[in-house]
Amino acid sequence: MYEPLKTAIDNGTGVSVPLLAKALGVSRNAIYRAIDRKEIHATSIGRRVVIPADVAAQVAGMKPEPIAA
Repeated sequence: MYEPLKTAIDNGTGVSVPLLAKALGVSRNAIYRAIDRKEIHATSIGRRVVIPADVAAQVAGMKPEPIAA
């Protein structure tokens, strides 16, 4: 597993499109097209597109670990 993606998911932070694309071995455009087709949920923060950690984990085939409060 691509370590920066695992770290972002474990921390519960949002995942950038380039990070998810690199982890999956696909182009950034493929991720953006999947977002446009509503296959991947994402949120825009200004011009940046962020994929929630739980969604990124699901797309990457990982089981998200709950974060202790």
